Amino acid sequence: MISAVNRNKLGTEISVNGYTLNTDVPVQMGGDGKFPNPFEMFLSSFLACTATSVFFYLRKHGISPEGIKLNLDPDMEGDHIKSAVITVLLPASFPAESEAPLLAFAKHCKVGSHLNFPYEVKLTR
Repeated sequence: MISAVNRNKLGTEISVNGYTLNTDVPVQMGGDGKFPNPFEMFLSSFLACTATSVFFYLRKHGISPEGIKLNLDPDMEGDHIKSAVITVLLPASFPAESEAPLLAFAKHCKVGSHLNFPYEVKLTR
């Protein structure tokens, strides 16, 4: 079960499986601006899911995650996401023969499978 309670104006404390997450809204919207807003948390969970898939693949195949970074770039239309691109930045030393399998694995994000907008995962050095 996931639960939520109010904290400090429009701040929300989320409890999930014994962990605590906090969200807030910016000061100009009446919040304290102390934590990411719920939309930022949504995008973060999408990126975290993809990153977890990437890091799981690396661990399974004995490849170091050092120097690997993921970025999420949503294409917004007003307040809605039109599409998104997740870029996996690879170091020059990353084994070329592992690129295609890593990319395939990165696309197995469970959060991504629930989204109603198109997204792409790409690799770059």
